[in-house]
Formats: sequence, structure tokens, C-alpha cells
Amino acid sequence: MSTYHVTRRRLMGAGATLGVAGLLAACGQAQMTGEAAPAEETTTEEAKPETMEVVNIVYASPESPARQEKEIAIFNDFNDQHDNIQVEVAGQAGGWRGVYEKFMTAHAGGVTIDFVHNGWLTWDRMFQAEAILDLTEFFKADRLVPAELYIESSLFEWVLDGVLGGMPISTSSDAMAYNKDMFAEAGLQEPPVDVNAKWWNMDTFLEYAQKLTGDGQFGFGGSLGGGNAAGETTGTYFGQGPWDDDKKVAFINSPGIMQGLEFWRDVTEVKYHVQPNADEANELKGGQRMNTFVTGKIGMQVSFINQDTNFNWAAGTLPYDGDGPSRSARISNHGLQIGNAGTEEAVWTVFTWFMTPENAGRFPRTAGHVVSPFLDPAYSEVSQEVFRNQLGIDPKAYFLQAQQTRPHGWGMLKYSAWENIRNEARPRYREQYQLGQIDTREYADWFQKLITDEMAAYFSGEG
Repeated sequence: MSTYHVTRRRLMGAGATLGVAGLLAACGQAQMTGEAAPAEETTTEEAKPETMEVVNIVYASPESPARQEKEIAIFNDFNDQHDNIQVEVAGQAGGWRGVYEKFMTAHAGGVTIDFVHNGWLTWDRMFQAEAILDLTEFFKADRLVPAELYIESSLFEWVLDGVLGGMPISTSSDAMAYNKDMFAEAGLQEPPVDVNAKWWNMDTFLEYAQKLTGDGQFGFGGSLGGGNAAGETTGTYFGQGPWDDDKKVAFINSPGIMQGLEFWRDVTEVKYHVQPNADEANELKGGQRMNTFVTGKIGMQVSFINQDTNFNWAAGTLPYDGDGPSRSARISNHGLQIGNAGTEEAVWTVFTWFMTPENAGRFPRTAGHVVSPFLDPAYSEVSQEVFRNQLGIDPKAYFLQAQQTRPHGWGMLKYSAWENIRNEARPRYREQYQLGQIDTREYADWFQKLITDEMAAYFSGEG
């Protein structure tokens, strides 16, 4: 059984890590008096084992039966392997927003939750409010180098001004789900599981989408990337990201993103109509709440399909018109954060437990993912194998795509200014631009200015 490392960082310099019992035995009364404590005379019959103090810590994540069932099973295994640290899983209503608000409200009230699963990604305000801890020193104390453990793009979302705000734990990755039955009927070559396949480009995708559309079916389902709020993901299919985090510059009105904005608008009824509109999508779903792809009437869908179906489907890598391997769409790297609750050493013991494939590799499935942010493929293979066994689908494309693709927004989501940008841009993108009411240049210039102004205010301390 493992023990709780009470003074891990102070003791690492001495080259040893003592548990609670070992620490007390080594220090005894001298810790209070500064002098060596006299040995007490005792007999074997009188000696009694010390009572080990149990540290109970609370973990917060969204309230969801499917998620929590898996999380509880994982943390029960941790609890069984540790005598003096016990993790309680506390689900919060309201999705990711509910978790964030509960965590910050608890901290403001003086009762900080011990650690939290962050899937909303923006975390600067949490650190500014001293609600979470910088993990840099924890890694250093255990002689762990994050860059040697995690994929660079997964760390990118969690590093800000030298602060490591969270430990990457799970990666949401986009890939191309496609209906194998529809492809076979149309006589089309299936999308590859290869990020370097140059034949699989945007022209081929559009050609396929048109051939798959007709008789109540549509070639494309409407999702071009998880979390595409206002068109910021569109240019990635043409090799152009929306943001340079080193220079703090946006590229929304660049040729690459304007090309992407027009392409993904044209697949709608504005031009090609290979994608169902809202009424058509509702008709396909028969009023049910489901992913449109699951209806069996959609040829391709850029999203993560995590449901069983009554038709044959598979996952391929994404079409791409940029240089090098496909960097289309986005990934989103969830992380675990340590609350400033005074129990950080116990929580860090949990975090280090998650640094082996058999433990960390299980975590992505709690969020419906199949990719781990760790560099070692063995971590992802654990989740990939579970997915294959559950659905009979090979998820390798999601893994390959995650190795190349940049995080959603290419760095913008780290900043709280993104919330204002997203909330203002999304209605104009969906209700005006996507419906052809304003042209591409007008929208791109407006969106570019919005990002530039909001980010400038944020970095100047006014936002």
C-alpha cells in the first residue's frame, strides 16, 4: 500500500521520501523542541502500531451517470491501493460551466475543492484568484519533465507565463466518421487512416459530399470540428490557424481562413446543399436528440461518434489542403487541476498514480475520448482497445490526428477574453454569415477586429 507524502518537496533534496509514519518516527519530539527526544522504555507487549491518519480529498467533474460510473471505478482502484488517501467523486450539475462555477464559488467561500477535472480549458482567472496551484514545482520535485511525458500540443493549453495550470489527462480529437454502406453504394474510395494522404483533400471531400447527397441523404452532417464556435476552425483545413500565441496576433482575415469560411458555408444550402439545414436535420432525427450521423442518412461527419449504430461506419483522418500532414480541425486537452485547499501533497500522489498506462490510459473513456495526451502510445492504446471492444470500430484515426493537430483556437482558449469573443461572434456567424446575409470579407474583418480589441484589452489589464 502506498502512503501519503507529507513533505515531498522539502524531503526530495535529501534524496528520500518519507510517509507519515516514517516522518514521525524520524522526527519525534525533536520537531517541537529542537532537541533529540529521549528514548522511551517499552516492551514488545506494550508497543502498539500507530494509527495512520486518512486524508479524504474531493474530486469534482460534471454530473453524468455514464462519466461518474467510470470515474468512480478508477478512483476506487486508487483508494484500494492507498491506505491513507481516499478520493470522493463529487459530480456537479450544469456541465463544465457548472463545475467551474461550483469550484470558484466554493473557493470564494473558503472551502476549496481539492482537485477538479477541467474540460472548459480557460483557467487564467482560476490562477489569478489563487484557486489553483502551479504544478511546475511538483514536477521538478519528482524530477519529472512534462515535455518528456506529454505531447507538446497537449501542454500548450496548460502553460501560461511560465505557469503550469493543469496536468493533461485526456484528449478530445476530431476525425472523419463516415458511413461505409453509403460509400460502398456510391462506389467511393473510403477516407484513409493516414494524415499524409494527399489525395484526401478538400476538393475530394466536396466531390464525395455531392455524390453522397440525394434521396433523403446528405454527404455531410454539419460538424466541421468539435467546438467550432464562430468559424475559427474553418481555416485549419487549408493550413491556416486563427491565432499566433507567441506574437499574440489573430489571422481571421487572412486568405487561408477566408477560404475556409467560404468553403464550409458553401456546403450548406447557400451553394451546394450537401448538408441538411436545421429543419431537414430535425426530420432525419425524427424529433430525437441525437447526433445526425447516427440516423444513417449522413455520409460524413467531422466529430467524435461514441454511439452504436445499425449501419457500418468507420473513422478516417481529415481532408487537408495545407502543407505537411493533416492539421485539420482541432484537439482539446482536458486537465486535472490542484485546488489551493492545503491537501496538495495528497492530490499530487493521485496525479503521480496517473503516470502509468494502466491508470492514465483508462481516463479518456470517462469523457468519451480515446486519445491520451501522453507521448507514449501505450497510454492511448488502453482507451483505444476499450473503444474497439465496445463498438467494433478502429479509432486509430483519432490518435493519428491528435499527434498533428493544434488545440482549439490555437491558444486563444487559455485566456478568459475568449469567452467574450465567442459569445459575441457566435450569433453573427451562425445567424448571419452562415446564412449568406453578410459576405466573407465583412465577417472576417469584423471577427478579426473583435479578437484584436478583446485581446488587447485583456493583455493591458482592462479586459
